[in-house]
Amino acid sequence: GTPLFASAAAHGGGLCGAADDLESLAYVLSFLARGSLPWEHAPPADIPAAKRAATASQLSEGLPREAAVAVEALLRPPRGAGGEV
Repeated sequence: GTPLFASAAAHGGGLCGAADDLESLAYVLSFLARGSLPWEHAPPADIPAAKRAATASQLSEGLPREAAVAVEALLRPPRGAGGEV
């Protein structure tokens, strides 16, 4: 995906799994609902750190309750071994 919506782990070039897809989906939903993301004007080298620093509540701020619940659920750490959903 694009740097704006890619998971924080994807910036490292390693293998990505289902949790990374869910993280990316949360970024897309937040962007569509809010019109911006906290790191969208950051230099490319700073985007991964900005994503790791962002909280679910920041990304869901100002969203309708249902959208906020969805974003927060998508960013919740997955259960299971190896970080997979």
